[in-house]
Amino acid sequence: MSTAETTLFNRVLSLNRSSFLITNPDFIITDCPVTIKEILGLERRKLINKSLFDLIADGQKNSLKSKITRLNKSTKTTEFKCELLTTQKRKISVLCSVVLLSKSKKNTKYLFAFRDETPHINKLEQYEREHNFFKVLMNNVPDTIYFKDRQSRFTMINEAQAKLLGINNPADAIGKTDFDFFTKEHAEAAYADEQEIIKTGKPLIYKVEKVRRGSDKKFIWVSATKVPVFDKSGNVKGIVGISRDITHFKEAEDQLKSLTEELKELNETKDRLFSIIAHDLRNPFISLLGISNIILEEYNDLSEDEKLEYLTEIETSAKSAYDLLENLLYWSRTQTNNISYSPQKFNLSDVISRNIRLLSFAASSKKINLINNAENNLWAYGDPDLVDIIVRNFISNAVKFTPEGGKVEVVTKILNDEIKVIVEDSGIGMSKEKIEGLLKYNKVESSLGTNKEKGTGLGLLLCKDFIEMNNGKMEIDSYPGQGTRISFTIKVGNEGLGVRG
Repeated sequence: MSTAETTLFNRVLSLNRSSFLITNPDFIITDCPVTIKEILGLERRKLINKSLFDLIADGQKNSLKSKITRLNKSTKTTEFKCELLTTQKRKISVLCSVVLLSKSKKNTKYLFAFRDETPHINKLEQYEREHNFFKVLMNNVPDTIYFKDRQSRFTMINEAQAKLLGINNPADAIGKTDFDFFTKEHAEAAYADEQEIIKTGKPLIYKVEKVRRGSDKKFIWVSATKVPVFDKSGNVKGIVGISRDITHFKEAEDQLKSLTEELKELNETKDRLFSIIAHDLRNPFISLLGISNIILEEYNDLSEDEKLEYLTEIETSAKSAYDLLENLLYWSRTQTNNISYSPQKFNLSDVISRNIRLLSFAASSKKINLINNAENNLWAYGDPDLVDIIVRNFISNAVKFTPEGGKVEVVTKILNDEIKVIVEDSGIGMSKEKIEGLLKYNKVESSLGTNKEKGTGLGLLLCKDFIEMNNGKMEIDSYPGQGTRISFTIKVGNEGLGVRG
């Protein structure tokens, strides 16, 4: 072989991380190429006359001798894997082929050709490590992980995603789509998102979605992130998605919103309370102090009629302050859930009659015809103390806002398993906005009665809460200048009948 051919041959061996050794029958190295140094780190001159077995790792020498012994009985090539020792006793993995070059007694030669497999093995080992790490990650991370192709078909999923889909084996999802597992609405939205990612190459980050879990059919909240997967040419070949169950966070967020709303309502309640105390409760006492001062300073100069008039004013102001304080007390207790509800069977007719008698003087002073058309012996089921407050407020308001010579009528109706109590007056009425503010938004608004009686609207707000506690419903039908028809319902007292037999 010419020098040029030898150089080319050695170059080919070097590029392929290959080389060879020639030994005599005693496995003493007699020849090798100079390029062997690039693999073993040993120069050719140091290898010549060295035993081949000095290069073989411990534990593999006997196996090698056995293979060569079998080779002597055959003309075939034998192949095996082993480890060769390089400089500093570093090991490399090689694939070795042994050929018997000549078999004469005086000139037996062996050719040991080998290729360094270490880089390939290192890559395989690295791949196995990465693959094992990926499997551990896929099957142990609590988040769902899934891969999809360009048609949004699953190509790989982890255990968590399988649980979300409601299947036992992740392989069962391969080739299927979201339409096979989720609601049509969710599947269509997910498909649209994924096709947009494939089209634009832009990821979708932290999208909050509501999905139905396949394992128990419960709806959960997840935060989904989906990113494109590119091939070697830079084209999108699919997507990989990760979804995290954020149901607990969502519930905490909803709870926080609810608490925020409650705090807002409490602040509004506080503001309303302070407003009432600052204005409505202050006025009666101003009146009391003013009249008392006049009486004290001018007592001897006042006629009996003037004294009686001032005493009447004092009584009216004191009663107004008392009624307001009583309503404020009850109302503040409802706002802090300190009102006890003690339902029982009671005589509703007696409650109505008692309150009509109580308010008959106020009605007669304004020449108002207060009529009791409620049925007799009418029994209801609820809290009698709360119902007593409701009835008294309804009738009191009707008298307060009805002009002299008007009419206030109390009527009852039995509607299946409920009793409807109606208080109707010929008073000044209320606007639609005021009714809506009371029923929908719990707004209170101060107003004067037909004889300048003070009203805060707090009584009706209190009634609304008490009616709801008794599982009833309050209705208001009114127009300005056309009177008011206000009612509430309550459960009957026995076996669907309102009248005791």
